[in-house]
Amino acid sequence: MYGGGEYIVPGLGYSLDYIDSVIKKLISEWDEPHHYDRGSNLKSKDIQRQKEIQESLPDHSFERIKVDKDDNILEIKLYKSLNS
Repeated sequence: MYGGGEYIVPGLGYSLDYIDSVIKKLISEWDEPHHYDRGSNLKSKDIQRQKEIQESLPDHSFERIKVDKDDNILEIKLYKSLNS
């Protein structure tokens, strides 16, 4: 789901860029440049948000997709589900 049809995490109110709760049990988040500080580190609020989402949906893996200003993929990181 992307472009206005984002899934809202119950109890948290966070919208996700993509979620597959049926087949892959995967959450994907696109991290544009504004999600990073000047040192190219993911901002602490995004790290905290991921932690809360994973605790709310512990059977889902979490994928972070780092993109540049033109949406070119720079890096993909996959975090295992908390229940694995």
